[in-house]
Amino acid sequence: GMVDMEAEFTESLRLDLNNPPGDTFLANVSPFKSEAQHAFNNIDEWSQANYKKVPVSSYPSQIYTKYEPLGVALVMGSWNYPISTLNSVCSAIAAGNAVIIKPSEHA
Repeated sequence: GMVDMEAEFTESLRLDLNNPPGDTFLANVSPFKSEAQHAFNNIDEWSQANYKKVPVSSYPSQIYTKYEPLGVALVMGSWNYPISTLNSVCSAIAAGNAVIIKPSEHA
């Protein structure tokens, strides 16, 4: 994905938006790679139920918090940092939501 095609992303942003390669890496590619790696490393922990201690008066019940997705997330892309839009997409997918991506009309 992103690692294999980093040169292509950099070149396309240079041609389309005249972004220098350093800016493309620092503002687009590197944050997305960090976000994706963070989500990949923590997805198991985020999807587990968080159990709490039960008062003796409520025994043998269980108290826990389980996070569930709320539905569909709309991610609207920016024209000047199009790849950074993928950060929000990555977070929404890691949360379990379906995602609709609307790219910028100006990019």
